[in-house]
Amino acid sequence: MKLIEAHDKFMLVKKIEGLSTRTIGDYEKHFRYLINFIGKEIMLEEFNVDKVREYISYMVYTKELSNYTVNIRIRNIKSFFRFCYLEELIEKDLNRRIKLLKTDIDHIQPLTPEEFNQVVALVKKNKERFIRDRSILTLYLLLDCMLRISELVNIKVDHINLAEGLITLPARNTKSRKKRMVPFSDQSGKLIKKFLKSRPYQDSEYLFTNRYGKPLTADNVRYNFHHWSKQLDFKGKRFSPHVLRHSGALYYLLMGGDTFTLQKILGHSSLEVVRIYVQLADHHVKEHHNKFSPLKNLSKDKGS
Repeated sequence: MKLIEAHDKFMLVKKIEGLSTRTIGDYEKHFRYLINFIGKEIMLEEFNVDKVREYISYMVYTKELSNYTVNIRIRNIKSFFRFCYLEELIEKDLNRRIKLLKTDIDHIQPLTPEEFNQVVALVKKNKERFIRDRSILTLYLLLDCMLRISELVNIKVDHINLAEGLITLPARNTKSRKKRMVPFSDQSGKLIKKFLKSRPYQDSEYLFTNRYGKPLTADNVRYNFHHWSKQLDFKGKRFSPHVLRHSGALYYLLMGGDTFTLQKILGHSSLEVVRIYVQLADHHVKEHHNKFSPLKNLSKDKGS
């Protein structure tokens, strides 16, 4: 059996499992990267751990991809190997022999509060009220509710409970395919209420539309972020909807939030990813302590 034939079986099962269109697309995209390197004619039994290591080396040293990006592709390969073993397409569980690369917690570079305010100030300059108010609300919800971009654009008006301060994310709109309830702050609630009254297309079931009344798309939002980022100077720091999600998670912990609740808000099935935010929060606390330690100003002994 060819590798691509085994992968077709793998993808069929993933589709039956009900994974989101975005997740299915990611699996297929990362497999194309692999095939471009390894070739279409390779047989499944030839695709072994040594081949995977060659591919990892190529990604790291030739393509110079970040360890974070490489790990995404490694996870897909591990999942594929696990499937092949359980389906008895291969004799050994090669998944266990493939290790993820070490990553620096600083690969997540959150926006500072000052940078977020810079974005809001820029957006407020837009003279078209609908676009301005819509943009500000998208920024607030991405940060406050820690939403994925696909979850944001699929919010319908009847998903919003202003009295309870909750947004319902139906299973079909979440990456995990599980229904989720995400809270929003009073500040976001006021913006939602204001936007619901002023938006031009009152009959639309979707919270966010374009200027023609069609549902806003993820590409529309990405374009807006790209447009804003060109006007901002964040010193090489990436600015995207997902960065706001990361930033929201970090500041939730720094303000005293607990990891279990954060896991529920983010929609992760395990605490593995949440631990990254915990490490990053600890790192920020240490940095701030070094910068603002009382001893810097109070201690007269600068030496020992």
